[in-house]
Amino acid sequence: MGRSGATVICGLFASLGIGIFIGIYSTDTASPAASVQPTLRERIEKDLHEKLSVAHFGPLANSSVRKQAPALVKGDSTNDHDADRELSAAVDLNGFSRIVRRLSNTRRQLLVVVTNFAFARLTHNLVASLNRTKPSIENYLVVCLDAKAQQYFKSRRLQSFFWNWQTNASVAAVEKKVSRFSDTTASEVYASFMVLKQEVALNVVLLGVNVLMADSDVVFLKNVFHSKVLSNEAHITTQNRKCDDGLEKCHGVSGGFYYVRADFKGLQYLRKVLKAVRNGHGHQRSLNHVMQWLEGTKDEVTVKVLSSRLVPYGEEYFYLCNGFTKEDRAVALAVHMAWHSDCAKTSGWVKIEESIPKKFEAMKKFGLWMLPPSPSDSIP
Repeated sequence: MGRSGATVICGLFASLGIGIFIGIYSTDTASPAASVQPTLRERIEKDLHEKLSVAHFGPLANSSVRKQAPALVKGDSTNDHDADRELSAAVDLNGFSRIVRRLSNTRRQLLVVVTNFAFARLTHNLVASLNRTKPSIENYLVVCLDAKAQQYFKSRRLQSFFWNWQTNASVAAVEKKVSRFSDTTASEVYASFMVLKQEVALNVVLLGVNVLMADSDVVFLKNVFHSKVLSNEAHITTQNRKCDDGLEKCHGVSGGFYYVRADFKGLQYLRKVLKAVRNGHGHQRSLNHVMQWLEGTKDEVTVKVLSSRLVPYGEEYFYLCNGFTKEDRAVALAVHMAWHSDCAKTSGWVKIEESIPKKFEAMKKFGLWMLPPSPSDSIP
C-alpha cells in the first residue's frame, strides 16, 4: 500500500467519529437523486438530519455511545412542511430578513438570542456582557416571542425583533411539531421553546448567514467574529442573585452564576479556574464533570456542560453551527452552576457517560444544531 493510502487509513483510525461520519455521509449522497429537486429548506434539513444521526460528542463519542444513540424520529414530511408554513405565517419575514442582513452585512455571521418576557432581565445581562467585551460584539439580535419582551428591549434601544407566532394557526403548528417529541423528558413548554428557536435559526440560515444560537437563561459567549479577538486568558466573576419573578417554581437557585472566558489555547488554565469554584454543596461533583469534558476536548470548541442534576432545566447545552474556521476558535464559556432542585425528576447522581445518549436524543429531536448553507445556497 502506498504512503498516501496508509496516511488516509491512519487518519481514519485516529479520528473514528469523523471517519464514521464521512462514511455514512458518502453512502447517503451516493443514492440516486429524486426526480423532484428539493427546496433549499429541504436540503438544509436533510443535511441536518444526516449529520445528527451520528453521535459526535468529542472524546466521549466512542463506538459504544454511537450504538446507544437513538435514531432520529421523523414525522410525516407533509405535516412537517404544513407546520413550517403555519408557524411562519404570522411572522414578518421580510422585516426579519432586513434586520438580519443589516446586522450581518460584513461577516455574514450573527449571534441570536431567543427569549420571552420571563427571561428579559437575564437576556439583558447577556447583551450587557456582549457590549462589555472589548471591542464590543455588535452582530447580535434578540428575538422576542411576546410583545412585552419587545417593549422591554425597545425601550432600552437594543437590537431586537418581535417574532409574532401567537396566532391560533401558529400555536397549532408548534403543538403539531412538539407532539413528535412526546417521549422526551423535557416539558411541553421547553419543547415549544426549542421548536421556535429552531424555526428562528433556520430562517437565518436560509438567508445565507451563519447563526450561533445562545440560550437566554445562560450567559454564553463565543467569539465567532474574525475582527474580535479575545486575549489568551481566562477569568471568572461571581454574582449571587435571586430568581426573577415567575421562575421560583422551576429554579431553586443557590450560589449564583459563574462567568468564564477563555480562548481555545487557554482551556488548561480554565480547568484550574474551575477548580476554585466551590460555592455550595454538590458543586464540586458537577465541576469534576465539567473539567473531565474540557480536558478531553483540549482545544475543541464544541463543549457540553452538565449542571448538578440530570433534569431538563439542570443541563445546559452549548451548541453552535459549523462553518467557523480554526482561527475563530476564541471561546467564551459561561457555566451556569445554579441548582434546579424544584424541577428535579431524578435523585442522586448520574454519570456523564450515561446521560449523553438520552440527552442527545432530545437534542436531535429539537434540531438544536443548525448548519450553514453552502455559498451557492446564499440568497442575495
